[in-house]
Parts: sequence; C-alpha cells; structure tokens
Amino acid sequence: MKKLLSVLLAAAVLLCGLAVLAEQDGSKEDRFSALRIRVPTVPPVEVPEIPEIEVPEVPTPAPTKKPKIEVPEIPEVDVDAPDVPRVTADPAAPVESALAALGVTDYRALYDALSRGEAVGDGSRGDAARGLQQLLVAFGQNIKADGIVGPKTLAALNAVQAQYELPQTDRLDAEGLATLLSLLLMNGQDEPK
Repeated sequence: MKKLLSVLLAAAVLLCGLAVLAEQDGSKEDRFSALRIRVPTVPPVEVPEIPEIEVPEVPTPAPTKKPKIEVPEIPEVDVDAPDVPRVTADPAAPVESALAALGVTDYRALYDALSRGEAVGDGSRGDAARGLQQLLVAFGQNIKADGIVGPKTLAALNAVQAQYELPQTDRLDAEGLATLLSLLLMNGQDEPK
C-alpha cells in the first residue's frame, strides 16, 4: 500500500513539473502534448483500524528448590572411657635416655641436682659443678673439670650456647641441661674429651 502511494506521489510531482514547464514556455507545450497523461482521480483509501492484540503473559516458572541434604548425626565419642589407655609423656624420659646413652656418672649428679630445683652457676661446687664442666669439655671447651664453677666455666657455657644459638645464661637449669644433652647426642659425642 505504501509503495502504491509513493508511486502515485512521484507521478503527480512529475506531472506538476511538466505543467510548470509548459506554462513557462508556450513553445515547449507542443513537444510535450503527446505525453499528456490523464491520471484518474484516486479515491481516498480507508485504512482499516488494526485491532490491538493482547499478548498473554507467559508465566515464569517458579524457582526450583535445591534438595535439602541431610547430614547424618555423628555419634559422640566418650574420651574418658575406661578401656582407652592413657599415654602420658614423662618429661624426664629424653634426659634419662640421653644420660643412659652417654654413660657419664657426673652428668647424672648434675641432672639430679638440677631436678631438685638447684641451678649450677657461679660459685657452685661439687659433683654437679664437675658434671657441667665435663659436659662443656665434651662440647670442645678447654676448661678443667675441677668441680668449681668460675668465670672460665661460665665463659665456656656461654660459648656453647652461642654456638647453638641458645640464650646465653650465667647458670644452667634442668631445661638447659636437657637441650645440651640432646645436642651432644646429635653430634655423636658420647665421651668427654
């Protein structure tokens, strides 16, 4: 329909153009007289009204629910059951095994004194002091094991502690002895030098 209207409009414009040319120059009218085209009057066309079309709404599907996963109940375990054996670590076990492996009796005297809460430091005398000195000799320190702790013994203790990047102290306690004995065993030295 639109094409037909477009063609008719173009033809009308063309005819109007020709008519204008004919009026301007009467001599040209003769040349175009053969071309006169009679255009019939076209009655107006009524375009039927297009009814509105209702588009039905498409229902959206409801979101699906994920299935619920049921987790089984985990039974409780009674840790304090009488049939479960209790394992407790003896803090002295590593020291005892090191003392047995090294077999030096003065180390035992040193350990016994330290386990009673004593500390071997400047001015200490006796078997515990001698045990410390023998331990330091086993680490390669050049001191006498005379049973009297003085500045040379403390300097040797600090040298061993520094060698193994341990805190330097002016006395030896039970924890320090356990560390030194384990280091001595790792070095494979089982007798004092």
